[in-house]
Amino acid sequence: MASNTFPSTTQLTDCRFFYNGSCKNEATNNNAKKCNFRHCEIAKQTENKCLQWPNECKNVDCNYRHPAEKKQNIVTQPQPGGLITFFWDIENCPVPRDCDAFEVIQRVRDLFVHKSGLREDAFNCYYDTKMISDFMRQRLMLANIDTIDVLHSNKAGAADHKIMLDLARHQLTHKRGDTVVLISGDIDFVRTLSDLRKHAGFYVILVYNALARKELRATVNADYPWSQFTQMGNDPRRQSNSVSYRNQGAPRPLMNGIRQPSRDQSNFDNGQNAVSNKLNATDGENQRDSSHTTPSTSARSSPQLQR
Repeated sequence: MASNTFPSTTQLTDCRFFYNGSCKNEATNNNAKKCNFRHCEIAKQTENKCLQWPNECKNVDCNYRHPAEKKQNIVTQPQPGGLITFFWDIENCPVPRDCDAFEVIQRVRDLFVHKSGLREDAFNCYYDTKMISDFMRQRLMLANIDTIDVLHSNKAGAADHKIMLDLARHQLTHKRGDTVVLISGDIDFVRTLSDLRKHAGFYVILVYNALARKELRATVNADYPWSQFTQMGNDPRRQSNSVSYRNQGAPRPLMNGIRQPSRDQSNFDNGQNAVSNKLNATDGENQRDSSHTTPSTSARSSPQLQR
């Protein structure tokens, strides 16, 4: 009774060693064929692929090629609707002087939060208060950043140690599949990031500086250079002169319950007062001159009248 079973996919797939040269398991005069893949002499002479392969053709003796299917690389992407948490070592990845920290943070959020469809859980920034200027802290506050003061106490890596503790706590309080973004290029995070990705099941993104080692970048799911977010810098402190110039005519704040006039209005009033004072002074001088000339005129005219 004839069998209705078809050859396996392996038996229908061409042996690449056979077509590229010689297969060690190829049949010889003394030994039978041991290779599990297809050896077809007619198909070896052509480069044409079978149009019905691999879905329909089940003929082992097909005169056309049956190449092996290429495996597709599946890239894991963050789950839409999941949470994303940022851990930023600002001393390792600082904001350049010609950049605005507020604008840099908005670019980071635009790429990882808005375009990815994720929900921001927290944006933590670690620094020593003594190392950050008041202007920088103000810009971070306006960007709605959770600032965490790390007192160095003459100990190197204090910020890294604090970030590692928070990452370990984050692993216990969040579910698998959430996204973690580390903004740092320190090699000390390589084992922590590896555990987050391979054991805890988080999607890990690294934003690294120019000194980051390739081992750190190879540990995460995706990596981005810090310069990608800082290369278009714009410092608002350089616009202070133009801003004050545009706001010269704005109303002044209340003082003792009385609205103070604007600079333009006060300048205008001062000018008007100066002109008025000058006119009054001129009128006073004219009056004094007329008072001095009147008696002399009467004196000269009196002799003529007597005559």
